[in-house]
Amino acid sequence: MPSGNVADPALGFPIPSSTREEDKIRYWYSGDLYGRLHHGQREQMIKVIEGYELKKGADIQPMFLKLRSYAMTFPGFVSVEHIRSVKGSSIAALLYNWEGLQNWEAWESSKLRQQILRDTEVFLVSEPRITIYEVVPTSAWTYTSLKP
Repeated sequence: MPSGNVADPALGFPIPSSTREEDKIRYWYSGDLYGRLHHGQREQMIKVIEGYELKKGADIQPMFLKLRSYAMTFPGFVSVEHIRSVKGSSIAALLYNWEGLQNWEAWESSKLRQQILRDTEVFLVSEPRITIYEVVPTSAWTYTSLKP
């Protein structure tokens, strides 16, 4: 095995032992690889979808960039993606990955985030809609073949 890599028995192949953000994201497995390697315990990963219904012609990208930039400074932040609807209504969303619900809640209730959202109310049709999901480890899935 190359130097600097760690063998993970659950994966069956080596993974980088780096703590760089890109490596944490690239080698995330079952929502808890980083927690097992670097904390010696399993961290509950969550995904948060924060959806926005936008007024016609609203440019929400600067607000998304601010939210992303500040969220990255909070403990437990893993990643975020920005998406927009292709057809129909003007819906945009942020898809966050967080290490633990408590970390998301700290960000969600932060004065910084609240101020950014207040500054952009003029672009929104309604309050942002937030849905939180637990990441279900795929390593727990079992293959069962169908028999005729």
